[in-house]
Amino acid sequence: MAIKPFPFNWMISEDVKLNRLNAWQIFAHEFDNDIKDIVNFVKDVPRLNSIKRDDIGVLLKKNVFVMYLLRIVRALSPKGLVLRDGRHIDFDSLKLIFGELADDMLHFAMHVVSVGFTDSELAVFIVFMLVQPLTADYQAATRFSSTAQLVNIYEYFRKVLYKMMSSSNNTLERFQSLMSILPVLNRLNAQHEKIINDVIRANESFLSLPELFREIFRLPLSVTSHYNQENQFQPAAQLAIPC
Repeated sequence: MAIKPFPFNWMISEDVKLNRLNAWQIFAHEFDNDIKDIVNFVKDVPRLNSIKRDDIGVLLKKNVFVMYLLRIVRALSPKGLVLRDGRHIDFDSLKLIFGELADDMLHFAMHVVSVGFTDSELAVFIVFMLVQPLTADYQAATRFSSTAQLVNIYEYFRKVLYKMMSSSNNTLERFQSLMSILPVLNRLNAQHEKIINDVIRANESFLSLPELFREIFRLPLSVTSHYNQENQFQPAAQLAIPC
């Protein structure tokens, strides 16, 4: 696949805050495509039909970023991120979007690739991350009610992962290595949620964002468009944009 430069200009101003909002408005449409793929992937996950539909939505909203990150580990490098169609977002642009989280994402991706997990193992681990048990407070806040089913599915996929990795000579070591990245992913997820809250949620009324992106990240679904012809961010006139 030929690598192509990303066609949009991330920098529209000397104001770093405006540039970051512009970058997010552009990137959100790329992220939205991956979210759609993740949603379709989840529809085919065995045993997940025992969980209520609304509860699956709760799990997706909580874990979609880490699922996305696991999907792109082989596409991330110090040069940036290669999208599915071969377009390339350079690493400086990723830093504009994600800030310091971009460095952590890269280090995580390089670690996962260096350990040598297979695509099949990562696919099951993506499901495993989706079905992590929730705290009682989180369940109460989101009205999650499929608690017992979630625990059963979590244990099922933990066993599936171990069995899948049992064909290698160092099964326990590889399994423990995979399990060790779970808290790392949850930490990265918390960092990403802070970006969504501080950058996107605080400025969502100024941004034109895809509907699914808004739904997944719990943003109001009414969209105010500030795109110009080049698909770039245009702040509303005479309005300050806090970040």
